[in-house]
Amino acid sequence: MIVWLNGTHGAGKTTTSALVQQLLPDARVFDAEKVGEVLMDIKPGLPATDNFQHWEPWWTLVVETARRVLEYTGGTLVGTVSGLQFGDLRPSCGDQFAVEVGMAP
Repeated sequence: MIVWLNGTHGAGKTTTSALVQQLLPDARVFDAEKVGEVLMDIKPGLPATDNFQHWEPWWTLVVETARRVLEYTGGTLVGTVSGLQFGDLRPSCGDQFAVEVGMAP
């Protein structure tokens, strides 16, 4: 199962993910922002943007990484992501999708 915590920067996603992890003994936390950091380190850089979520590979890599980690480890994956529109999330995650929790500061 994948639980996505979605909210703006500073909304408490990281804190909440740690609390959820304590409640679910088989849970792992996945910070989708780290995928963006990997893309930002590519040299020479990808096309200029003010937000790495605008790069086409970002969302594909986030979903595929989450799916692969969950497939490898089982249990529950608690993913944190900032300000994403979730309209296409369910088809991307398939049967492993559980819930999106929207958060506001």
